[in-house]
Amino acid sequence: MMKGICQSLLGERQGLNVQKAYAEALIELAENDERIVVLDADLAKASGTLPFMQKFPWRHFQIGI
Repeated sequence: MMKGICQSLLGERQGLNVQKAYAEALIELAENDERIVVLDADLAKASGTLPFMQKFPWRHFQIGI
């Protein structure tokens, strides 16, 4: 089920770069499901998760060395 939701959310964002589409989809999922968190290896800017971190800082975990 999650695969279908993610494909649907990313599909709606055609024309965006991958990182922006990923961040928007994560935020939309997180707004509807408090179980959504991000584990990041100190690459929030490069991976596109910085907007998620700014909106949900308590659900964004830096796990890099």
